[in-house]
Amino acid sequence: MNDIERAIELFENCDTVTFTVTGCGEESYQTIEFENVVEALEKQIARKAVNRCAAFTIAQCPHCNGTISFHHKYCHWCGQKLDWSEVENG
Repeated sequence: MNDIERAIELFENCDTVTFTVTGCGEESYQTIEFENVVEALEKQIARKAVNRCAAFTIAQCPHCNGTISFHHKYCHWCGQKLDWSEVENG
């Protein structure tokens, strides 16, 4: 299990975190909600793009189905990390 997978597991079991903020002579409590954290972390796990063009210069994002250019590291539509090591023909 890599760091991203461990973080996903942690955040799937945690809705919020509260921590103390100190500074300037004051102390306060802040709460962060993790509604979209798991989705954002899952996008950091590279997924294979689906080839749509015979010329092999454009493909389809596996997350949002947006058109992406070959060898971009991330989909510019949704932020999904892409794996170009072996493109699936679809």
